[in-house]
Amino acid sequence: MTRLSTGFNSNVDIVITKGLHPPWNYGEAVAMRNIVLTLKLIRKGNVIIYSWVDKRRFKGRYLEGVHYIDVDDSLNYTSLTLNSILNRILRTCNGTILLHLSGIKEYVAYVLVKLYKVFDPYVKARNILYDFGPIPVRWRKVPRSLHLTIDGGIGQILTTSILTYNRYGKHIRMHYLPIPYVPPEELSEVVEVVKGDEDEICHTSRDVNHIYIGYIGHLYEDRFPFKLVLKALYKLVNYMGFRDLVLKVVAPEMEYNLKVSKIIENYARKLNLEKNISIAVKDISEGHKLKLLKSLEIFLFTPIKQPVTMDPPMSVIEAMALGVPVIATEYLSLKYFIKDGINGTIINSLNSVNVLSEKIKMILKNDYLRKQIAENAQKYIFSKHYYKYVARILGEYLENVEINKP
Repeated sequence: MTRLSTGFNSNVDIVITKGLHPPWNYGEAVAMRNIVLTLKLIRKGNVIIYSWVDKRRFKGRYLEGVHYIDVDDSLNYTSLTLNSILNRILRTCNGTILLHLSGIKEYVAYVLVKLYKVFDPYVKARNILYDFGPIPVRWRKVPRSLHLTIDGGIGQILTTSILTYNRYGKHIRMHYLPIPYVPPEELSEVVEVVKGDEDEICHTSRDVNHIYIGYIGHLYEDRFPFKLVLKALYKLVNYMGFRDLVLKVVAPEMEYNLKVSKIIENYARKLNLEKNISIAVKDISEGHKLKLLKSLEIFLFTPIKQPVTMDPPMSVIEAMALGVPVIATEYLSLKYFIKDGINGTIINSLNSVNVLSEKIKMILKNDYLRKQIAENAQKYIFSKHYYKYVARILGEYLENVEINKP
């Protein structure tokens, strides 16, 4: 693990975030990795990165060049650790501070209060706060007075959410930054080769006799309404002629997902769909994820509510970039960049098995439509989210921060 440095060059930028390490089926980790790569592209690598990690939960491999801070779930311990780091950074670094507002609402409130109490306007001018989630949810417990003084009293805000920007951009000095997408061939690390036994475990192998649709993510029912999805699968298999259709589901390895996966498997057995569904609860590599996505004819992202995650979902961006047609609900910002029937498919209200099954059938039956959606999705992501394009946006924003320093 990289040791913490004791001093900073005055020209470097500082990034403070969380969970910046594999596995890459966690959307926030991928998005943060891509933002760091974009920032390094602008600053020619002159960036210092801090990331806190809970060693009780993380057993994997760390990234080179990242200063990891060991924390646990205790708010007090996390606050003390961050307080020490922030004090040192605010005193000695003259570069821009990019601070990820992530985690529980109490922690976000703590960070904002900490920055609000900094008296040096020069320090405040170079703070850039960013959040992947919707502000009204993440900041619900943040004092109203802080909401009103963020503009000049703490720093400036970046949001990756078009929805958040449209709602709050007029009231707070806020800038929209598209989540950067870095193609696999341009990642600095070589994408891991998927071994045969891992194929079997993660269900990434492809049988030419089957048609695959899939979902990657947590199994919270608000995010993955498995009963509705399986009922739609049952109708497609038994009444619409798609007997070889298989639903692949891969969820991050955690106790809740393991528990729910057993419930889903039992429900599938009741519907006689054992041969039409495969579920893996496992932390997968970049290679696994890419191979899984490429094996799909359709990627499903169908939450029935809007849980606190990131906006827009990284898995949707990755699927679109690989030319996999996406069927999604009107989740947060998705309704702004997925155009129904053009670069994806939007379900206005997911309250009917018929609606979901018909949307899936429409794409599977129409090869031309599926191809057009795939091509348009790729064009959209590479024109709006390609990291070298996003670098120009972030670079201009950083230049404005430099110009506006007191």
